Amino acid sequence: MIDKPFKINLYLYAFFSDFFLVFAVDKLIFKETGLSVIQIAIIISVWGGIQLLAEIPSGILADKWNRKYMLALAGFFFFLCYLIWIIFPSFLGYLIGFSLFFALGGAFLSGTDQAYIYDYLSSKEKLNDYEKVYGRFMSIRMVGLSFAWLLGGFLSDVFSYNFVVVLAVISGFITFILGLILPKIPQIIPIENQNPLAFFKESFVYAYKHPKIFNVFVWSIIIGSSFRLIDEYWAVYYNWFGFNNTTLGILVFISGVIGSIVGIFTYKLKNDLLKNINILSLVLTFIIIATGSFKSIILIPFLMLLDPIIHLIGIMSDSLIQRNALADKRSTIASTNSFLKNVFLITGLFFGWIVDLYSVQQGYLFIGLLCLTYFGFIFILPKRQKE
Repeated sequence: MIDKPFKINLYLYAFFSDFFLVFAVDKLIFKETGLSVIQIAIIISVWGGIQLLAEIPSGILADKWNRKYMLALAGFFFFLCYLIWIIFPSFLGYLIGFSLFFALGGAFLSGTDQAYIYDYLSSKEKLNDYEKVYGRFMSIRMVGLSFAWLLGGFLSDVFSYNFVVVLAVISGFITFILGLILPKIPQIIPIENQNPLAFFKESFVYAYKHPKIFNVFVWSIIIGSSFRLIDEYWAVYYNWFGFNNTTLGILVFISGVIGSIVGIFTYKLKNDLLKNINILSLVLTFIIIATGSFKSIILIPFLMLLDPIIHLIGIMSDSLIQRNALADKRSTIASTNSFLKNVFLITGLFFGWIVDLYSVQQGYLFIGLLCLTYFGFIFILPKRQKE
């Protein structure tokens, strides 16, 4: 039996860990401060680089130390990020706040949430419910994100950008407190001094021996990292269409609601995860290519499907890892997978250069063509023995 107080606490944590109203307008805040697209790309790329470096150590720490406190620290880092934005509203302030502290928060959260839920259900002998509980967790995160975009766009129009930044500070603090009151689950193995590079190598060796996990790694390097990049530029893209902040918030809110609904039913697809991941990835790739090829209002409904699709793929790929990795390696492999989604460090700078030189549409076309290479890679990957 899953405790009701646990579910309430867990799902509240899920909601507030993505309920940052500033998400709707953060790139517009950067532009209003006077930052160029290249400077914005630098902030995002440095964020990706720091999260890249922190992913593996944070995964090891989650496997060896305490996942509850890792989740709490993620909230504390989010709190620090936006507090710095208020105190130092400048390129340097945004760089330190977002690129350092938000990156650390993201690294501490990614992989740890999956493993924490898996371990809790294991202790209750309810592992068959993993896809259902984790799917709901991620869907509620999407709900929090959707309402953040809806309210963030509206409130920034009604009040100011500073107002939504203050609310983001509050959300970070609430996430921190909710993480602290999550129940503690006994660690799997004691803390040891381990070399992060050795764990990184071990994760890849393990993945190579398990083709399903290896396929997910390839997906994360090419499509996962590419989408994480363009996901940061929706405000700029919709602004290119002439939409105001409120309209932007409504569009993303609707997209998030769709994602939340489909995420709840992810468990129904658990019998053929890899095939479903690849089919959905193909649909996503063609939508991005179309976005980069045509400027038409007709594409907007298709664009609104991108977040739900990536949300669904994310849950399925996380589930595939949790079900195919050994208990003492699940957080590390999950963090390695998240690490791979941050390889857009160089791609992000190139994307920013294309947008500055040409247009945001050309930048999206570049990303779409890059995603297309994934299908070439999985086609030519050597056949290995079945798991």
